[in-house]
Amino acid sequence: IINNIQLTMPNTRSSISGREVLQPLGNIPTTPGRQVKALKSELEKKESENDTLKNNIADLTKALDSLNLVKEKAAYAIDSGSTAPKDIKKKTKDPDAPDPAMSAYRFFSDEMKKNDSSKAGKELQLLWKECKG
Repeated sequence: IINNIQLTMPNTRSSISGREVLQPLGNIPTTPGRQVKALKSELEKKESENDTLKNNIADLTKALDSLNLVKEKAAYAIDSGSTAPKDIKKKTKDPDAPDPAMSAYRFFSDEMKKNDSSKAGKELQLLWKECKG
């Protein structure tokens, strides 16, 4: 074998007339070690191609998501006439939830309203400052 070309030598004089043409072996490795190296290099190439494709898909997905977000905001702005959607929704109060603790000022104002219903908010604030201070 010379330069990946297989040479065939005639064994007898009768085979000289039917001489065979030299045939290249091609890219086929001849030993198992060379086959392993060729397959490893081919696998590395495929893995790098796969990684670049995955990165391209991730970039395109991000771009598509941002376009969809802009599209939704624009559709909402056209429908409602405002510039941005309101993502905050008011939570409904749980009827079984306990009442929050009453503050001292709240207790004072409730008691003062029971005793004298003519007291307004500003008067209660002034009375609270006097009691506190």
